[in-house]
This record gives sequence, C-alpha cells and structure tokens, in this order.
Amino acid sequence: MASTSDFKNGITIVMDGEVYQIKEFQHVKPGKGGAFVRSKLRKYSTGQVIEKTWRAGESVDIARVERRPWNFSYKEGDDYIFMEMENFEQITLSEAQIGPGVKFLKDNSEVILSHFEGRLLGVDLPDTIEARVVSTDPGLKGDTAFGRLQARHHRDRRHRHRTPLHQRGRPHSRGYEE
Repeated sequence: MASTSDFKNGITIVMDGEVYQIKEFQHVKPGKGGAFVRSKLRKYSTGQVIEKTWRAGESVDIARVERRPWNFSYKEGDDYIFMEMENFEQITLSEAQIGPGVKFLKDNSEVILSHFEGRLLGVDLPDTIEARVVSTDPGLKGDTAFGRLQARHHRDRRHRHRTPLHQRGRPHSRGYEE
C-alpha cells in the first residue's frame, strides 16, 4: 500500500482489479476545500488512458511488475519468438500481444517484457530503430521548411513597414494605420 503523496511517473498501481501505469500526476491545493491529486493512468491491458482524481493521502495498491529484457529471435508464421539472454528461455507471442509496433521489430532487437502475477502485461519496444529510406514521393515546388519560412517573413515585412499617417497628410495623433 502507498499514498497518493508517493505518486511518481511510471509507477504501476492496481485499481479495480486492473493494472495501470501513472503517466502524469499533479498535486492541487485549492484555496477552498481539501487538496487532491489529478492523474492520467494508462491501462496495461488495453493501452487506454483515463483521468482519475484522488483525495490527498488516499491509499492505493502498488503493483509489483517484473520487467526483464528479451531478444527478438525470429518470426515463425504469425508467432514471434523471443529469448531471454541470461538463461536462454524462449517465449512465443502473437502479433496482438506485441501491439502495433510489431512492424518495427528487427532480428536481435531488445525488448522489455512486463509481467504481473505471472501474466504478461505488455511489450516495450525499443525507442529508436535504424532504418534506410528506400523510396519516397517527390516534394512539391515550394513545399519546404525554407519556403514556408520565406513566405512568413515576406508577410511579416508587409505588416511592419506601413506608412505613418502624418506622412500621408493626416494628423500624427493616431500613429500607424490599423
């Protein structure tokens, strides 16, 4: 058991029989009433993000999640085979268990498998991969970062350099034309 004052980003908790990871939290102390904690939680089973408000000091159950590194060995049909490098244990996962990032898996990629009470919670894929661009569509003329910057610069110059009213034969009391 822990308190909402122990919240940190990345902590996993058990709420209503489901395991959630704290993505964000904020302690709020309004002028009136008691303090509370706003949080965004990601449900491990579905990836859904929910918002939850807690009373300050409310107790929560901390989930003891085991995270271990595994190497992606190979794909066999629709199954993906992973191996733990310490004891060479192998595990087979389906595309649905891995998630949408499965298309970025390369041989010998290291992933982190998260387990809670013997069941697989999720697969954390590498943050970056090295890939080579094979082909791309040609760009449109002027559709570059430099082209957009140049167009904005000309627009801003047009608005900055307006002629003062007193130079047009009107009194100077109002300053620049609006």
